[in-house]
Amino acid sequence: MADASLLTRLPPVPAGLLQDKIAVVTGGSQGIGAAIVDAFVRAGARVVIADIQYEKAQKLAAKLGAASAVAIECDVREEDHIAKAIETAVSTFGGLDIMVNNAGIVGALGSVTQIDAAEFDATLQVNLRGVMFGIKHAARVMKAQGTHGSIVNMSSVCGLRGGFGFLAYEASKWGIRGLSEGAACELAASHIRVNCVAPGSIPTPMIGHLVAGDGEADLLKTFAEGSPTGVALRPENVASQVLYLASDLSLGVTGHTVLVDNGWLTGIGGKPSPFAALNMPMLNEGGKMGVHKDAGQFPGAKDAEYHT
Repeated sequence: MADASLLTRLPPVPAGLLQDKIAVVTGGSQGIGAAIVDAFVRAGARVVIADIQYEKAQKLAAKLGAASAVAIECDVREEDHIAKAIETAVSTFGGLDIMVNNAGIVGALGSVTQIDAAEFDATLQVNLRGVMFGIKHAARVMKAQGTHGSIVNMSSVCGLRGGFGFLAYEASKWGIRGLSEGAACELAASHIRVNCVAPGSIPTPMIGHLVAGDGEADLLKTFAEGSPTGVALRPENVASQVLYLASDLSLGVTGHTVLVDNGWLTGIGGKPSPFAALNMPMLNEGGKMGVHKDAGQFPGAKDAEYHT
């Protein structure tokens, strides 16, 4: 049996790793986004928390202190909101060194024969279009500064392997990798690095409501059972890799995707994802994998939370 401490151990945050760096994190008020913001501040950065859930962003900024964080309301579907978030970093803290395009939604759920066009478009508008304009406006400022910059975009294991019922989400996460590689090629000469992080199954507010169980303990148990290591990933595990890509430790890394999945994508241990049939509205009935008859109860793009 694994050491019990492994179940709760979190990655360290090296003090001073991002000392005096300035960052914008979209979707930064909760889940993976909040873990990224916290890690950045602990590493010495100053952060703009850009989030559609403004009150949550304000609470996090207040907790971290005005010298380290400021909140701004940001709906990534609106290009001018993204531009304003970046302008806030410049006007409040004096520039922009790091852009993390983290905001996202699960979005449209359902079979390819039934998917709703409006929800499909809405999913891509948040997950893919929002990232595109985050890259665009961050790169403009970074190029004008003439300094090194790092842009980190949140993809997913769903951006590397297909599955059932998440077509819009999968398309958006594959697309993020394409945007990142293309932007990395264009911006390399300007010393601006562009990379992705691809998390596996992680219990966050965005997906917690999709998995069977009551409370955090049940969620962690379910996710641990779906992990080859027997340990559930936490938002902090993803934040540590974003921290690496944002820092000078990764100066030679651009155009790449870093996986944070406990080895699940490799098939280690042959364990199913927590999104397997028994835990999701996708059931294996009569040998056919498909959308469960009750899948309609789960939120689509129109009312899902805008956070990873």
